[in-house]
Amino acid sequence: MKISDQHHGVVAQLRVKPVSSMAPASFAQNSEVFVRFEPASDSSMARLSNGQDSLTVQSCDDASSRTLKALRETDAPRICWIMQNVPGQDELLIQVHRFKSRIDWGEAVEFSVNERIVDRVQNLARKRLNTEQVCAWLADRIFLSGQLADTQGQRAIATGSPERDGKFR
Repeated sequence: MKISDQHHGVVAQLRVKPVSSMAPASFAQNSEVFVRFEPASDSSMARLSNGQDSLTVQSCDDASSRTLKALRETDAPRICWIMQNVPGQDELLIQVHRFKSRIDWGEAVEFSVNERIVDRVQNLARKRLNTEQVCAWLADRIFLSGQLADTQGQRAIATGSPERDGKFR
């Protein structure tokens, strides 16, 4: 799944501008970025990193300042991507998805695909798929892709809601 296709989590937008230079070309529209904070920096400033380049930015408006302050104070798990980077303009629009928790697995996780799952995926995809194609289809929708996936390992977002009996579905 592309980061820019993500729709889970609490969504906020940041309008920021580089402090000292223009954003590098690697900060392209729909690409993922990390938003980090230096301990001694101003609360309206942050450091963007995409695994290739980094850039110090500051908020452009009050709403973005409040969002940056909340991100700094809570340090909630989040994914961020660049919604807009117009060449020649001195401003980036970043979408932030915050989550209540994060689980890190240090070891491999295995998933199984049975006939029932194959049937359900074929219905969703609206075409016949073999087991290998079903696994690829599921991986495309479950695992987060992007340039940071290589440096962070495989990532996924899991959501659920409790059933009446307290079990998650």
